[in-house]
Amino acid sequence: MDWRFVQQPRNKTVKEGDNVTLVCRAPRSRPPARVSWVKEGRPLGPQAPLTTSPAGDLLLHRVLKDDAGTYFCRASNQQLNRSVTSKRVTLTVLAPPTVSLRPQWMTLPPGGSLRLQCDVGGLPPPSIRWYKRGPSTQTGGKVTMGYVCSSSHRTI
Repeated sequence: MDWRFVQQPRNKTVKEGDNVTLVCRAPRSRPPARVSWVKEGRPLGPQAPLTTSPAGDLLLHRVLKDDAGTYFCRASNQQLNRSVTSKRVTLTVLAPPTVSLRPQWMTLPPGGSLRLQCDVGGLPPPSIRWYKRGPSTQTGGKVTMGYVCSSSHRTI
């Protein structure tokens, strides 16, 4: 069994929901080497939504944010009692912007202070913009306004 991979895996960046293939072509070996994959130091088994091709490639179907991380492949030849590990690669999963905490309705006395919160997520991290929705109305010392928190980032 050779010590060098025919093809090493490479870093990948994909959108959440897409399919991705991490390529790993084992070193030449007699008998052929068996390829296995490791993510974050833990061996990956043959469970959905991932599969390993006969050539040794790792196929991930409908990628989720949790699939992001560091991967490497290992080629093993049991008869020769030898194994070789590839370089480590990073799978980055881009996720669309989400808003997890929206502003709440509040009643304040005149001159009172207000702090509005808006928590957003996504990769790359989205920008936050505040918009005042609708006209202000003054009734009996109260001001009613609607604010909208929105998040966005460049098209992936």
